[in-house]
Amino acid sequence: MDFLTEHATVIGLIFFFGFFCGLIAWVFLPGSSKKFKDYGEIPLKENGDDKK
Repeated sequence: MDFLTEHATVIGLIFFFGFFCGLIAWVFLPGSSKKFKDYGEIPLKENGDDKK
Protein backbone atom coordinates (compact mmCIF):
# COMPACT_ATOMS: atom_id res chain seq x y z
CA MET A 1 0.00 0.00 0.00
CA ASP A 2 2.94 2.33 0.58
CA PHE A 3 4.00 1.94 -3.05
CA LEU A 4 0.58 3.08 -4.24
CA THR A 5 0.48 6.16 -2.04
CA GLU A 6 4.06 7.15 -2.84
CA HIS A 7 3.63 6.81 -6.61
CA ALA A 8 -0.01 7.90 -7.00
CA THR A 9 0.91 10.98 -9.05
CA VAL A 10 2.99 9.01 -11.54
CA ILE A 11 0.37 6.26 -11.78
CA GLY A 12 -2.35 8.86 -12.39
CA LEU A 13 -0.24 10.63 -14.99
CA ILE A 14 0.41 7.41 -16.90
CA PHE A 15 -3.25 6.36 -16.68
CA PHE A 16 -4.65 9.65 -17.96
CA PHE A 17 -1.96 10.01 -20.63
CA GLY A 18 -2.84 6.53 -21.91
CA PHE A 19 -6.54 7.39 -21.82
CA PHE A 20 -5.89 10.61 -23.75
CA CYS A 21 -3.81 8.83 -26.40
CA GLY A 22 -6.45 6.12 -26.75
CA LEU A 23 -9.20 8.70 -27.14
CA ILE A 24 -7.26 10.58 -29.81
CA ALA A 25 -6.56 7.33 -31.68
CA TRP A 26 -10.26 6.36 -31.51
CA VAL A 27 -11.38 9.74 -32.86
CA PHE A 28 -8.99 9.65 -35.80
CA LEU A 29 -9.60 6.05 -36.85
CA PRO A 30 -10.40 5.64 -40.55
CA GLY A 31 -14.14 5.84 -41.09
CA SER A 32 -14.81 7.91 -37.99
CA SER A 33 -15.01 11.22 -39.84
CA LYS A 34 -18.24 10.30 -41.68
CA LYS A 35 -19.84 9.11 -38.45
CA PHE A 36 -18.89 12.28 -36.58
CA LYS A 37 -20.01 14.46 -39.50
CA ASP A 38 -23.41 12.74 -39.39
CA TYR A 39 -23.58 13.24 -35.62
CA GLY A 40 -22.73 16.92 -36.04
CA GLU A 41 -25.60 17.44 -38.48
CA ILE A 42 -28.26 15.96 -36.19
CA PRO A 43 -29.41 19.33 -34.79
CA LEU A 44 -29.79 20.72 -38.32
CA LYS A 45 -32.06 17.95 -39.60
CA GLU A 46 -35.79 18.39 -39.90
CA ASN A 47 -38.16 15.76 -38.55
CA GLY A 48 -38.20 12.98 -41.12
CA ASP A 49 -34.94 13.94 -42.90
CA ASP A 50 -33.08 11.27 -40.99
CA LYS A 51 -34.75 8.41 -42.87
CA LYS A 52 -32.44 6.77 -45.41
